[in-house]
Amino acid sequence: MAAISAKKREIIKGYIEGFIQGIVDEYKGRVIDNYAMPYNPYGVTKADYKWSQAKNYLPFNEAVVIGDEFWNIVGGLATYGELLEIYLEVGREKSKYMLDALAFGF
Repeated sequence: MAAISAKKREIIKGYIEGFIQGIVDEYKGRVIDNYAMPYNPYGVTKADYKWSQAKNYLPFNEAVVIGDEFWNIVGGLATYGELLEIYLEVGREKSKYMLDALAFGF
């Protein structure tokens, strides 16, 4: 493989920097930065969350989104409920198969 010349490297670097700056300019003011978890393993609400590292080392109430709060940001206000309905529907349809697969044919 041939090495990239210094001139080509500068051209590529300039292109990438311009591309990144364009993305930053396009989404400035519209980007939300949070620590996000698609579900809460400890319960339904943010208050139920128990993992001390996240609670002690993050501005938890301001920067953490969990479960329905996360999914509603991603897809709109009804997203989490719809996702749960789909999950339950698939579970009902595939439960026998999943149990059989977990039993390894016993």
